[in-house]
Amino acid sequence: MTELYKAGLSHVSVANAAHDAAAETRGKGFDQVRAQSARVWRDALGTVDAAGGSREERVKLSTALYHAPPHPNLFDDANGQYRG
Repeated sequence: MTELYKAGLSHVSVANAAHDAAAETRGKGFDQVRAQSARVWRDALGTVDAAGGSREERVKLSTALYHAPPHPNLFDDANGQYRG
């Protein structure tokens, strides 16, 4: 039996975290969310025009770009609430 777990993050409340998990997945299954995330990431990387280097160096660049944004990624919850 395969079990599916969903997690929501909120800097406001536990209730908002549950709401965010539901709102951000909108009933989609794991494979759908994974495919959507991959598309979003590919589109973001597509804005970078890097030429040259080895495949290994390009992978390192992509990894560095992935880790570059500050956290939290979003400052507000799906319902618009935020701390600050």
